[in-house]
Amino acid sequence: GVAVLMLDTALSTLDRAAEAQSIETARERISEARREINQVLTLAKEAASGDTD
Repeated sequence: GVAVLMLDTALSTLDRAAEAQSIETARERISEARREINQVLTLAKEAASGDTD
């Protein structure tokens, strides 16, 4: 589902971080991947709680 695609995107972002030529670029990409992973975690938490609002 959506979460799998989001995690795949985050992994791709981490791969790009690993290939970065500068520490600064790597850090930016890691931060981007963290945001992407946090979005998946938020979705998972909402699903687990039943999200009844």
